[in-house]
Amino acid sequence: MSTVTTNLEKARQALAAKRANGVKVIRRTPVEIWQEDKLSLRKSINAKCFDCCCGDIEEVKGCTVQVCPLWLVRPGAK
Repeated sequence: MSTVTTNLEKARQALAAKRANGVKVIRRTPVEIWQEDKLSLRKSINAKCFDCCCGDIEEVKGCTVQVCPLWLVRPGAK
């Protein structure tokens, strides 16, 4: 079985290496990420849902407001 490293795994390994070297890793909110690239549809949806749920990402995943036009494409939707 071959080992394939995905981009997500590579990013996690890079963050783990930074933390191991004592570098403080600061996570940005979806709104901060969106401010750098306002033309990205995915980043815009992520930021809007994050803002609507008062900054609680778990609330976004468990959103029950099915009348929202973004409900089917919200972050964490199954």
